[in-house]
Amino acid sequence: MSFAELRRQREARVPRWSSKSNQLSEFAIETQNEASVDKVKTDSSESKTDASEVVGEQERCSGTATSSRDVSFVPTEIEHSQLSVVTHKEKGRGLYRSRVSQRAEAGELLLATEPEVSVLSTGCANERCHFCFRPSTHLRRCSRCKFSRYCGEDCQKRAWVQTRHCDECPALQAWQKASLEAGHYTICPSATVRALAQIVWQRHKKGAKSRYAQAIASLETHRNDMSQDQLTDCAQTAVQLAHFLTAEKLPRYGIEHATDLLSLVCAYRINAFTLANPELDPIGVSISVPMALCNHACVPNAVVVFPESGKRTMQLVAISPIEPGTEVFTSYVDLVETLPQRQSTLSQRYLFQCRCILCEKSIQPPKRWTDPRNAGWCERFDCSGWVTMPIWDQVQKGQDEAMTGPCNSCGHCSTLREASVIKERWNSACTLLATMQAKLLDPNTKSRLSELLDSIQWLSTLVPPSNSLLWSFMHLAHVIAIEEQKYAEATQLAFVLCAGMQARGGSWEPCSLYPTGHPVRAVLLATLGKLLLHESEPCKPLLARISRLPSDRRKQLMLSKQALIQALSESQTGFGHAARGGEVADGVREALQTLQHEEAILRSL
Repeated sequence: MSFAELRRQREARVPRWSSKSNQLSEFAIETQNEASVDKVKTDSSESKTDASEVVGEQERCSGTATSSRDVSFVPTEIEHSQLSVVTHKEKGRGLYRSRVSQRAEAGELLLATEPEVSVLSTGCANERCHFCFRPSTHLRRCSRCKFSRYCGEDCQKRAWVQTRHCDECPALQAWQKASLEAGHYTICPSATVRALAQIVWQRHKKGAKSRYAQAIASLETHRNDMSQDQLTDCAQTAVQLAHFLTAEKLPRYGIEHATDLLSLVCAYRINAFTLANPELDPIGVSISVPMALCNHACVPNAVVVFPESGKRTMQLVAISPIEPGTEVFTSYVDLVETLPQRQSTLSQRYLFQCRCILCEKSIQPPKRWTDPRNAGWCERFDCSGWVTMPIWDQVQKGQDEAMTGPCNSCGHCSTLREASVIKERWNSACTLLATMQAKLLDPNTKSRLSELLDSIQWLSTLVPPSNSLLWSFMHLAHVIAIEEQKYAEATQLAFVLCAGMQARGGSWEPCSLYPTGHPVRAVLLATLGKLLLHESEPCKPLLARISRLPSDRRKQLMLSKQALIQALSESQTGFGHAARGGEVADGVREALQTLQHEEAILRSL
């Protein structure tokens, strides 16, 4: 049985070195100065857009070196679809289901497009084809740059022209030489720099008046809305990009001023998508102008997926019915995150505060409803309901008790005793989680699985498996357990993860971590079903107050069948009927065949 690639190497930051080129040094100074000037203009501007005025806006940011923003531009893919671009005075542009079309059903393909640029992350560069992104153990490496790899001659030839490896290859060689001379050898810059460079090369090759250039020019930078730290970060990336492109060649690409590259980097910062494999593992970055028109909601009605390996196509799929004239929403954040986490990400990365229905309900919860992401157990022994956990910032040092919100079942407000002690341990758990996530491929990570399980056991006495912190701990431990082939632990964690992601907080229905039909649900259910097919020695219970998995083999196979059937249904929605549920559904179908064989053997005994 094969599982999705569950661990990704985090890209190392590109080391900075001083360039021997005076032209590049001057460019760096000019870029930093432009970032500072932009901040001064922002702070002094009376017409600055308030964050609340751009709620849900994914017009997002972009810029171009040679032309100003063109808000009238409509991508060809949208012109030929049943979608339309509508401009809202507060939210900007967005994608809507055309008023003259029929209702889009869950699982319907709304839009399919090849992104303007897609680039593998450095951590995936050795194991996937750089053109089709298909994984392979037999890749052909470029003999010149020693970095790019391809699954065959056809992909290598197509990449040379279609994704501009003809420009990238000498740039990579020059980068490697310069970094070696500086004593900080790196074989390539970051995926961000490589993606931005490809945009510049593609735009230069196709021409300043091409549809490609118009698409890039149709996006907005929002530079005046960025903080000084954000602008400085963009300026540093622009300097690295200038180094990769080489300063002498910038005018040839139509880049006359530092602001040209700064605007392009600002565009990337807000418009970039995660390039994912069919199992939703991140493998790189993408820029798609049509998809960037989708605005955000924490309860999305559509998702962006790459359902099939070997294809560079990005697809927009409805996961719930969308009536004619209704806006299409995707989510820019992980839906497991709590309200403060989501708002922080959206504010810092996308420069707006969300006011979707989930955020509004989380601020003022309906009666008998608790947000699953911030839920805790009711203190009453005979009640299995949820309460809202305290706001930890409001718990003072030495505080003995803290009150929770009312239980969604019995209405009782619980008293959290030893609140300051729990707060301290809670914060330590958050730090541990962040450290483990950041060092997932570190050799020491494996030896710390027991530390994760200890935190999971403690957290489960306080909160249900839908709680954001506990769910994230379980997911990380689940990944590591599979990597270590500890399938009993992985199975138990997958079982609780599936329960947690589907649990609802009460009377308000659309409140589970992931809405029905979301591809994350399909992937986790498929993993659970496959794990249950494997017989493994039982392990001790990893969580408190959670039902144990059945030990009887027949009951395990029955549970496996239920998970796989649901996974098949949800994958056909989340990855689309047009793709038959993608590769996730294909894997589920194979597992169901194995299950039938197992059941036949048991019946013959």
